[in-house]
Amino acid sequence: VPERGSQDFRKKELIKTDDIKTESIKTEKKELIYQSINPSRQKVPEKTNAEMDRWMEFREIFKKNIEYEYILDRDPEMIPEILEIMIEAACTKAKSFSINGTQIAAERVRERLLSLNSMHIEYVLDSLNQNTSKIQNVRAYLLATLYNAPKTINTFYRTMVNHDMYGNARDRRY
Repeated sequence: VPERGSQDFRKKELIKTDDIKTESIKTEKKELIYQSINPSRQKVPEKTNAEMDRWMEFREIFKKNIEYEYILDRDPEMIPEILEIMIEAACTKAKSFSINGTQIAAERVRERLLSLNSMHIEYVLDSLNQNTSKIQNVRAYLLATLYNAPKTINTFYRTMVNHDMYGNARDRRY
């Protein structure tokens, strides 16, 4: 009977600490982010003044573009979330986003988000309200819906009108 481990696997065979060189692992304290179940104790890197200014600038631009005060009455819970996703996407340092399984340059996503108005946001809300599927990644879904809104809004409403006006035509007897 072995002193350590089991007969099939000895601890020394499982954990080979001799091969790890700890000198090659370097970290700086300012880069560490400690996760905690208590968010108030979590250390998060602070944004610089320039980054904060950029966030505030995009916040004001988006609020103006989507007529925030007006559209807020439509859905006071969702509109702030949508606004925050737009701001995060516009201010990201990422080079690209995965939208509908395609990598799209962050600059292109930013331009598309800047083109949105209140009608696009209402369309996104309508799309969300009609969706009955389980959404795994809500943030990615919202970002994709926002990005695609200018390309799909007209078709979406046309199909709704067609359904309402002609959808039951086959069932009608004249």
